[in-house]
Amino acid sequence: MPRMLTAFAILTAAFAAPGRADAANPAQVSVYASMLPAPSVAPAKLRTPPTPVTGAAVTYRLVVTNAGSATVMDVTMTDTVSPVITGVVADQPSGFIAPVVTQVTGGTRYVWSATGISLANGQSLTFTLTGQVGVVCGATTVTNVALITAANMVGEYKNLFTDGGFLVSPAPLTFAAAKLQVPASGSNVNVGTPVAYRIVVTNTGAATITSLAVVDTVSPIVTGVVPDQPAPFLGPAVTQVPGVGTRYEWSATGLNLFPGASVRFRMRVF
Repeated sequence: MPRMLTAFAILTAAFAAPGRADAANPAQVSVYASMLPAPSVAPAKLRTPPTPVTGAAVTYRLVVTNAGSATVMDVTMTDTVSPVITGVVADQPSGFIAPVVTQVTGGTRYVWSATGISLANGQSLTFTLTGQVGVVCGATTVTNVALITAANMVGEYKNLFTDGGFLVSPAPLTFAAAKLQVPASGSNVNVGTPVAYRIVVTNTGAATITSLAVVDTVSPIVTGVVPDQPAPFLGPAVTQVPGVGTRYEWSATGLNLFPGASVRFRMRVF
């Protein structure tokens, strides 16, 4: 920590006048030197909630309090947010503009800076970052590291601080599939009777499904099948399986099938 110094010091020096060897009448000069205290601040990082989960909002509050007797004139706050945190929105105290945002190794860096702010003893500044916890494929520790730099005319104070991090586990991936038939299964139907099949897949887990494959095999006695599918699925790949029937296979990637959402596939025989 910077040491606290007395407010002012008077330095007195004597020297002989030019051309005088005896220095009987020395000149005297007094220099008044300012010895103000160097800045001292107390940084703190607050995370809400303490242990956020995938898909939940998370807020970081960076609080800087002037803990010294000297007024802080210049402040730079740098915070690096993990790439697991997405959709971050920044907020800052009066006197600061929106942060400079840079992609760096280990995440996204936000830098606020202001001069001439006059932060007196006991006063605080609060910087806020709010985002959402993204999806992870394995257990991941999410960290957040900040650097505070405070200065006045005497000196500079720097401190690197963190929130300790939190662990994010992969969200459970589960789904339910149901098949509906019209006429209902077990019904007696005549030759040539129209038949329809509907396959419904529902995301019953907490993670978003991004790829999906659906395979259905239709009896060989059912002919003239017309398949239908939701976007962005294309028409199914159709394969004849000897002794079994006709196989229809849909697949797609890059989906955003959110928890609770469903997709429906149909096959109709006219």
